[in-house]
Amino acid sequence: MFNGTIKLEMAQRLRNLISLDLSYNSLSVGTSGNHSSWSSFSKISRLMLASCHLTVFPNLKNQSKLVYLDLSDNEIHGKVPNWIWEVGNGSLIYLNLSRNYLEGMQEPYKLPSFLTTLDLHSNHMQGKIPALP
Repeated sequence: MFNGTIKLEMAQRLRNLISLDLSYNSLSVGTSGNHSSWSSFSKISRLMLASCHLTVFPNLKNQSKLVYLDLSDNEIHGKVPNWIWEVGNGSLIYLNLSRNYLEGMQEPYKLPSFLTTLDLHSNHMQGKIPALP
């Protein structure tokens, strides 16, 4: 088991990385400060950051190839940002946001038609249920 803090700036040389799983390793992933570090991973299609002590959504707006995203079992508060549905150019097929402190969804939102799994259990969700594709 690994522990400590991972700063993505350290891994910027891995420009051909297509899958990254740092889940359940007692790791903290630094997401504050310079969000441009995510742009170094322009080919990534699977990102698993479950239980990485995240408190905010990582800025993944420009991840055009991302189709699988797991941010479960973290400490993310607030609403699901509406830009998350555009990740992967709207081709997101798997999104796990379970076991956080999410309170709802930022509007307007439109779930991607390719989405096959959306896991929101064990949050504090309130408001309208989105129309499913």
